[in-house]
Amino acid sequence: VEEVRARRAVAKDAPLFLLASNYHRVQRMDFSHLNVRRVVRQVAQTENPSQYLIDWNVSIRRKAMSLASNSRNAPAIPQALAQICAECNECGFILVDVMAVVWERIRDSRATQWKHGLFALQLLRELLLHGPLTVVTEAEDGIDKIRGLKSYDFALRAQNSAQIRQLASQVYDMIVDRAKLFTQRRAAASSRRRSQLPRPRPPPKVARLRV
Repeated sequence: VEEVRARRAVAKDAPLFLLASNYHRVQRMDFSHLNVRRVVRQVAQTENPSQYLIDWNVSIRRKAMSLASNSRNAPAIPQALAQICAECNECGFILVDVMAVVWERIRDSRATQWKHGLFALQLLRELLLHGPLTVVTEAEDGIDKIRGLKSYDFALRAQNSAQIRQLASQVYDMIVDRAKLFTQRRAAASSRRRSQLPRPRPPPKVARLRV
């Protein structure tokens, strides 16, 4: 607020909000909804040195949407889930976007789209086990949605609904039982650490001399 009042020059590495508001002020543009959207897009693409973060944001949302879609590539799922968890650990705002996809997929998981809810729960379970600790807070914000899936009955087949109910109960227990969750997270971290260690080489074979 003080920077705006004093009309100070905005640095090129300033946050996107300051860059966009400075553009409005200098160009004396009306701060309307359409103008703000156009200016933010223009500034982000031309003046913001953190453009790679915006591209990363779009890419991770698309990746999360594809992981929770009916036409996902099954053989690539383990590697894609591990990559999303690693990216969420690296940057906090990535987790917020991934969780937004989780809640969106849960909302539209009815009838023929029942797999959206199942795959969203699988993604959330992986984040709880391998993602940052802040995922617990993000999951608590939608705990009512997870609780509702424990009585899910909107799939066309009963066995499909049962899969969602079972996984929702598992995820719900992980969220509310912190001691159990942290035990599982420690085991998962230990497993990741062991998988990253180089495998020991077998001892060289020694030729036996015949007497």
